[in-house]
Amino acid sequence: MKIWLSIYAALLLHLAAVTSASSVHDSFAPVQEVLQVLSSLQHKVAEEGAAAERVFSEEKKFCSKRSRELRHSHDDMQAEQERQDADLSQAQLELASWSSKIEELANAFASDEKDLKEAEDLRFKDAKVFAEAEKGLSSTVDALDRAVGILGHEQRRAAQGGSLLQMEENGTPIVEALSAIVEAYGVKVDDQRQLQALLQGLRAETSEEEAEDAALNTAFGVEPATSKSRSRHLIGVLNEILEKAQGELEQLRGKEQRDLHSFELRKQSLADQMAFKKRDL
Repeated sequence: MKIWLSIYAALLLHLAAVTSASSVHDSFAPVQEVLQVLSSLQHKVAEEGAAAERVFSEEKKFCSKRSRELRHSHDDMQAEQERQDADLSQAQLELASWSSKIEELANAFASDEKDLKEAEDLRFKDAKVFAEAEKGLSSTVDALDRAVGILGHEQRRAAQGGSLLQMEENGTPIVEALSAIVEAYGVKVDDQRQLQALLQGLRAETSEEEAEDAALNTAFGVEPATSKSRSRHLIGVLNEILEKAQGELEQLRGKEQRDLHSFELRKQSLADQMAFKKRDL
């Protein structure tokens, strides 16, 4: 458009110049001048057209390249968006999985803590029961051992003179002292009845006939046969009960050791499990 305006302006100027020229000029001079102007303008237009075509070609190449770049960029962005969407979906799945695993581990950890607390409470109760039972059985063993010793000692004294029924231990008749020992400590009911029967048998030997036999036999330094037999039998029974009590005490202590060992293993196992689960959390 700019080129054609230039041509039009040039023609107008030239025509004005021709019109004002002298009539003496040759009639063909204006035509030649117009042709020269047109030729010049043609050359100029051709140059400007070529330059414009080069600019257009360059702009076209640039636009094509830019279009390809934008298209590739769009494809890349779309692919990146799809990848990110896939990563997000995978992350959501993993988050749900980890949330479930964390909840499962937390529940298992709480369960282990509860089991450990229950095991510790049970161990405390068992230890308390054991301590009381051990104390009772130890007292029974000590009392029975003392009773056997006292009875043996008094039996030897009776052999030198006097009746076992009349012997005293710290101012208390020996039979009554034995009865007190039997009743005071944890002697089982059946054994207690057997001992009481023997002690009552010894007390029954206070009849007049046995007293006369005892007086005669004492003169020879011998304890009455009936009392001696009963006292020996009493010592035998006491020894049997003592052995039973000692056996029960040994079994009780053995059971306590096994229970304590089992508790320690259980405690260590739960502690390890809790440590592993806490690490995973």
